Amino acid sequence: MHELALATEIVKNVSKLAHENKALKVTELRLELGVMSGIEQEAFDFCFDMAAKNTILEGAKLSVNKIPLEVRCQKCFSLSSPEVFNIVCEKCKSNDVVIIKGKELKILNMEVQ
Repeated sequence: MHELALATEIVKNVSKLAHENKALKVTELRLELGVMSGIEQEAFDFCFDMAAKNTILEGAKLSVNKIPLEVRCQKCFSLSSPEVFNIVCEKCKSNDVVIIKGKELKILNMEVQ
């Protein structure tokens, strides 16, 4: 379950940043998560709560902004947002595409006390 490793690393990094900025508590953490990131949202939420236990992030609200898939066609050069399980250019139907967005896992910001 790589979600636990990711959640643990995020908690570690955010805790360090919060302590460096003299925060007493992180009340909310906002992330961007691409639909192609390979992260199962429910599993990540569960693992985040486990990883945050007994840390400055315990009880923090986790807000996740889902980033949709966006691809650029290598044949007609158009941008499109195809279905995750049918990654083809929506204009010319070519499967020769490059993923532009949708693999992200980013810490956007946090609210602290």
